[in-house]
Amino acid sequence: MASASVEHTSLRSVTAALNFVDLASVPEGERPTTYFPDQNGNIRPQNFANERRDVVITDLRSAGKEFKLDRNGFELLHHKSAIQGDEFYDEEKLKKVYLPEVEEVIKKVTGASRTKVFDSIIRSPRSTFKAIDRVHGDYTTKSGAGRLIEHIPEADSERLLNGRFAIINLWRPIRTVVDAPLAVADAITSPRSEIIAQSLVYPHRVGETAAFKYNPNVQFYYVSRQTPEEPLLIKTFEKAEDKAGFVPHSAFFDPTAPPNAPERESIEVRVLVLWEDGNDQAKL
Repeated sequence: MASASVEHTSLRSVTAALNFVDLASVPEGERPTTYFPDQNGNIRPQNFANERRDVVITDLRSAGKEFKLDRNGFELLHHKSAIQGDEFYDEEKLKKVYLPEVEEVIKKVTGASRTKVFDSIIRSPRSTFKAIDRVHGDYTTKSGAGRLIEHIPEADSERLLNGRFAIINLWRPIRTVVDAPLAVADAITSPRSEIIAQSLVYPHRVGETAAFKYNPNVQFYYVSRQTPEEPLLIKTFEKAEDKAGFVPHSAFFDPTAPPNAPERESIEVRVLVLWEDGNDQAKL
């Protein structure tokens, strides 16, 4: 496994529509809110309008430089998983083979002393989860810390909250992506101050994710025809203020994709990452 090298050619990009939150449309006294289906499968509409903007999205294959987790908030790897194709839909293989594999990959890249998978999602025609075509972040400073409290025993979590920890998503295509690739923002161009807390309402609880308004200075990247051997690490929460995190991301419809392109199949694994021994320097 290694960080993926990129081609030193002229920049290639696509111009595609991305959706952002339209803050002016949020009802007074409320904050942006989206809803999960209730027990009957019904979904309430979000309480805000999307602001749709055409954005230049640069192909990482032409960028001519490496992007790193702690600097840019994402990192492209070359790594072939021990499971392939339809095996990703086998829950037993996921649990016994793939999830431990993901933890090991993240430990090697980050130098973390401890990792813990707490969530995995498949987005595909065979799943209830589909690609999200709105620029968002998975966590805020509040909800990211909440994940640590939720998934680490109390005796440890109180101590660990005072140290450095992060949440990293290992995002992998199950088959080569032809359409609906993932756009990620370079954290250098997307300051934490632009995070907008958004409520995510489940049938029995309310979570908190991040929304973003349009900012023409934010630079977005994607990987054209991304393969299963090219997983992308995305930093979705970071305790250390001097390191990148909270990366905005979104699926988008690629204008260069053929009209009969297969629907995207991808798997994302969310991992708590901790540096208990003070060794918090990523392995570059």
